[in-house]
Amino acid sequence: MNDMRLLQRAEIEDGKWDECVKSSPFFRHYALSAYLDATCRHWMGLTDEDYSFVWPLPYKKFPVKRVYQPLLAQQLGPFGKEISRKLVTEGLNYLSTHFAHVRIKFNEQVGKEGLEGNVIEHQNFELDLSDAYSTQRYNRTVQSNLKKAEKANLTVMSNSDFDPWGIEVFKSSKGLEVEVLNDEYYKQVQEVYHRFSKGAAFCYTAFIQSDKVAQVYLLNANKRLLFLFSASNDLGKQHGAMHAIVDAIIKDYSGQGLVLDFEGSNSEGLAFFYVGFGAERKVYLQWTQSRLYWPLNKLIK
Repeated sequence: MNDMRLLQRAEIEDGKWDECVKSSPFFRHYALSAYLDATCRHWMGLTDEDYSFVWPLPYKKFPVKRVYQPLLAQQLGPFGKEISRKLVTEGLNYLSTHFAHVRIKFNEQVGKEGLEGNVIEHQNFELDLSDAYSTQRYNRTVQSNLKKAEKANLTVMSNSDFDPWGIEVFKSSKGLEVEVLNDEYYKQVQEVYHRFSKGAAFCYTAFIQSDKVAQVYLLNANKRLLFLFSASNDLGKQHGAMHAIVDAIIKDYSGQGLVLDFEGSNSEGLAFFYVGFGAERKVYLQWTQSRLYWPLNKLIK
């Protein structure tokens, strides 16, 4: 590995960057250049001359220049075939020197050992789809909801065209409860979908008769399916529509050696939903270090 260097966005060679991300055993869509372009206004990256590793750094300029975690990027940090503890330490030392405030949610390749500062654990849920399709791994709750969907004659269809129905339903229901989910966030969801649309983005929609009742946006890249966004109306919730969509995704991709990444949640209710399909809990870390003083330390946390 050559010396670590900081590249501005315009200096980054997208092909080399993306190839390094894809070579990582802990590949995540979030670190691909197109995904970063869609989810943050400004980003740069740490790497070396050979792009043996890449480390995306989304940043904001106001009121101080700082590294932050975009809402649509669950895990970032360094990516590459091999990420050493030395590289992580050097990277964090560099960031601590050049930024007054840094917050990073690492991918699972970075463990807690040697991390100094404020470290918090988060959970994700993944389902290995290597085996043939089977409902035997589903718990009773999932089985019951699939029966509800069948009784309601619910159908699930998928295509590659973007359908804003899911965003509009979410905005008018669950989205009202989450203050940080503004119009820019929903535009980013759509932008991500469009950047992956050529054979790598799919919209799964559940219908009761001709009425849409639930929807999921799914990304497929590098043997990993990302559960990008989902929404369900009251009728869909009543008849197990989201369970039916997830079952359809599992049926479509089982036996192909893929991993379904539910994006996880610290919410017990959502965790129970994912585990119901046989998903495995994974832990990833959030690291924060700040040199801000009052009043900025009250405004930026």
